[in-house]
Amino acid sequence: MAHDVFISYSQRDKATADAVCHALEADGTRCWIAPRDVSPGLSWKQSIVDAIREARMMVLIFSGEANGSPQVRREVDIAFESGHPILPFRIEDVEMNTDLYYCIAARHWLDALSDPKDEHIEKLVVSVRGLVSEERTPSLADSPRSTPPDDAEASHGPAPETPPSRPSAPSPPATARAPHGDTKRLAAFFGRRAGRRAMIGVVGIAAFLVVRALLGGSSASDLAEQGVAAYDAQDYAAALPFLVRAAEKDDPEAQYTLGRMYVNGYGVVKDVDRAHELFQASADQGHPGGQVGMGYLYLTGQAVEYDDEEAARWYRLAADQGFAAGQASLAFMYQAGRGVAVDTAESVRLYQLAANQEHAPAQFTLGYLHQYGLGVEKDAEEAVRWYTAAAEQGDTIAVKNLEILRNRPWAAAPLMPGAWTSLEGDDRSGELERFAAADIAARLEGKGWDLERIRTLPVSFYDGAALYEIELRRDDERGVFTYLRAGDRTTAIDGKSPQIHALSSDGLLRIGSIRQAVEYLRFYVGALAGDGTRFQIVEEP
Repeated sequence: MAHDVFISYSQRDKATADAVCHALEADGTRCWIAPRDVSPGLSWKQSIVDAIREARMMVLIFSGEANGSPQVRREVDIAFESGHPILPFRIEDVEMNTDLYYCIAARHWLDALSDPKDEHIEKLVVSVRGLVSEERTPSLADSPRSTPPDDAEASHGPAPETPPSRPSAPSPPATARAPHGDTKRLAAFFGRRAGRRAMIGVVGIAAFLVVRALLGGSSASDLAEQGVAAYDAQDYAAALPFLVRAAEKDDPEAQYTLGRMYVNGYGVVKDVDRAHELFQASADQGHPGGQVGMGYLYLTGQAVEYDDEEAARWYRLAADQGFAAGQASLAFMYQAGRGVAVDTAESVRLYQLAANQEHAPAQFTLGYLHQYGLGVEKDAEEAVRWYTAAAEQGDTIAVKNLEILRNRPWAAAPLMPGAWTSLEGDDRSGELERFAAADIAARLEGKGWDLERIRTLPVSFYDGAALYEIELRRDDERGVFTYLRAGDRTTAIDGKSPQIHALSSDGLLRIGSIRQAVEYLRFYVGALAGDGTRFQIVEEP
């Protein structure tokens, strides 16, 4: 009998894993945990692989020991490739390694860093109960994510599309919606006005419209359009009859979309063999979605024998048609070296192509790559840009990562207190160009510093001037470079007084109030360091 939850843990954390298992099973959730459930007659490895694939989700007891465990990593890889949600239960405050991080498929983490642990385990039980319920019966309230894997909760990094998103297309007009979706509102309206008799009448109208569409002279493309519209609205019950009828008429879009329903169990009993038939039929007609669906099956070894080279071949066919999901999935293969030789540059190029088509998973992945400097120059602002694009399409993990990036502390406090503003987008790019053209930029050249982010503060004591600070990173070192811009003049603030006296004597200084005087004195005192400085506001009486 298949279990609901596979519990992955490091041997050192067995006591916590046993406590979690006991609590979940007391709540009626069936758990698989080693060594208790290793099948007699099967090897340890085979038992674990079978258990993970047959479970509905994984609970990962995450600690420093688990973070470095090759066994835990392999178990997470299998769950990830099987498309299962993975819920980390964090019992130690350590940073997750990259291999685990981009495979973890969870909308949220559950922390158990404080005592008593029982309270945290109770929260875990509630979360698992909801996730297992969703896996047993697909909920129409939760939109299937296009972030890889498509039927998982979320993804923290690069991964193949599993299964693919449909090709980008304009939203269908309101008149093309499935009748079921429209008549729900009509039924509610007439039900309030005229009671049960009107409700029955509307349901009859809906049935008539569906039967007329299915049995009448509607073309395969018209049926597919209505089915896909209902699918996109997450109304799988309405989508099913239209997609079945259109698929029978060999419409590749309908075959592909219906395959997605079967591979994920959306509105139907999950059936990967049926999904394989549908993806194959769609792919045989050159449909890029069907091709990516075939790639996913070969990559995960479902309904076909595992073959990452064959998976890469199908992904390439879709990518060559400009299909964003195919480009993103092939990009993953190049990045991971699965079915193709590792080619970081090609991987980034393909992610970029997909992201430019508003493909949220690719946008998220580019943010991830720039955040950690994986195959691209480490650039926090680029990470923010791509995470923002993904977040605007509803990617909840991108939203979380944005919060982390924007709220992380700077390497040093600012030179002066005040309302500093971080520059992003065109403002950031423009200031970097101005800084690169200034003489002071030579101080950083050839020293291996990466420019992370920029903040600015207008000042009132110099005409048209503002302070700027650039956060720098080099390996594990971090620092802040401060300079002042007044018109076309850029001056480094390096702890010495001569350049400040020059600014004051050139007529830029403007002190007409106590507030300006106090602000200038704060700047002056904060800008000086060492014994070779002197306090001097003006050169002459």
